[in-house]
Amino acid sequence: MILSIFLIFLLSSTAFSVSGDCDGHFSYENSCNKLTLEFIAQWVSHRPIPSMKIASNIGDDCIRALSCTKMINCPEKNQEISKKIADIAEMCTGIYAFGSAFGKCIRIIQSKESSKDYPCLQYWDNVNQSPTCEFFGLDFDCAQMLVENQCGMYALKQMNDNKNFIADFFGCKLSSTINRMESKKIGSSEKDDDRQIGFLRESE
Repeated sequence: MILSIFLIFLLSSTAFSVSGDCDGHFSYENSCNKLTLEFIAQWVSHRPIPSMKIASNIGDDCIRALSCTKMINCPEKNQEISKKIADIAEMCTGIYAFGSAFGKCIRIIQSKESSKDYPCLQYWDNVNQSPTCEFFGLDFDCAQMLVENQCGMYALKQMNDNKNFIADFFGCKLSSTINRMESKKIGSSEKDDDRQIGFLRESE
């Protein structure tokens, strides 16, 4: 279901369409779009929870798609291409979070049982050992305290920075992740995205 939604969005959205106004760039941009579709298809196929290694590998594939997209030279489509770059960069940071401290934290939390200290643990799916939508919505203060106490500040930062992307992956629509998450900082640049992705990769 989620895979179909992602693919339909990517194929129909102007944010991921091929730019028709730039001679000589159709083939190159199409190849970049193909890379983007491929890593997204890989990502959503690894529900309910990808291993840290798989997340890291798909994060690398995301970076390749991002690097490809950044090389598109089409002044007539600068706004669309810039938006596409920002969307892909945000996906990369979210995916890398699953391959870094936040991904490790998931495994720690899976071993915990609901208690009076962490009542939000009741919102974990016992079959898939993954959080339900209530974990992100009904008592997020508890979720934050749980992650901070069990996994540390960096895991908490990754969860907070990528909350919408993470919730989306678990099937919870807090907001539209691919349509530029509403929590994205206003005025952030490509350099900001590069620094965040680089920091994630260095900390693995």
